[in-house]
Amino acid sequence: MTYLLTQIMLCLLLTSILGLVVGWLLRGVRCRADINLLKKEVQVRGDEIKRSEQRIVVIKRSLKELENACKQEQQLAQKRIQQLEPYQAQAVWLRQELDDMTSLKDKQTTHLNTQLESLHSLQHEIKVNETIIQRLESQLRTQAAAKNRQVKELMSRIGEIQPLAEQLNAKDHELRKTAAINKKRINELTQQLHQLQTQTNPGKQASTPMPANPVRSQAIPGIETPIAKPDAPNNQNRTAHATATPQSALSTSPEQDDLKKIHGIGPVMERMLNDLGVTSFKQIMEFTRDDLEHVTAAIKVFPGRIERDDWIGGAKKEYLKKYANEI
Repeated sequence: MTYLLTQIMLCLLLTSILGLVVGWLLRGVRCRADINLLKKEVQVRGDEIKRSEQRIVVIKRSLKELENACKQEQQLAQKRIQQLEPYQAQAVWLRQELDDMTSLKDKQTTHLNTQLESLHSLQHEIKVNETIIQRLESQLRTQAAAKNRQVKELMSRIGEIQPLAEQLNAKDHELRKTAAINKKRINELTQQLHQLQTQTNPGKQASTPMPANPVRSQAIPGIETPIAKPDAPNNQNRTAHATATPQSALSTSPEQDDLKKIHGIGPVMERMLNDLGVTSFKQIMEFTRDDLEHVTAAIKVFPGRIERDDWIGGAKKEYLKKYANEI
């Protein structure tokens, strides 16, 4: 047992000695590597120091140059100050003027601010007026739409009334024919009555004059006096006179005006007037009573349409508008 213990102790001593030796060797290797690194760093630092010394030399030279330049600039500044001394009085005067101008500008700015405030109030009023105008425009649009509807309804009604008017014209023509026939009969009866009176009272023939118009002097039952018209020969003479006299107004004119500008004349009416030879405002403004009757009978419009729409007045206005410069 003692032998084994001694051997174990010896082995432990030998291993400890070997560990110490190996550790010392490894430490020496590390120290040498650290020394080499330190030497390299020292060399690098020395190179950097040399470079910094060279930079310091260059900086010293530049500082000397800057000092010389500063001295020269100071000398130039002193010279310029000496040159600017006479201008100091002008600078003071200019400062005073600037102060005055600034005071004037302040006053003007206050005045402008007051004007701007008044403009803001005016803008508010304008906005209020614009809203009122928009409301009125909307109301006018609604009224215009309603009026357009009424116009459309009236146009449809006029289209419905036109055939009735044609029927009325036909009936009027028949009534005129019957009135002419009745007037002939009335004349024959009055002549017969006159003959009978002369036969019964021959002494009173000179004292009883013949009535000038028996239709107006006597009212015969069954016949209305307003319908009574002249007899057929007289009516033919009157129509012949109506066609003969208005040749000055209804003759074709070299002037071709836009008759639709007159109130109450549309495209169809203008075409019918052109067929009758009426092509200018001057012809319409020179219409006589016979011309009006002739045109009314030719175009078959409602009675009194020309007078109601005042074609003559409208023609005068349009004629003056178009030919005012020539007049």
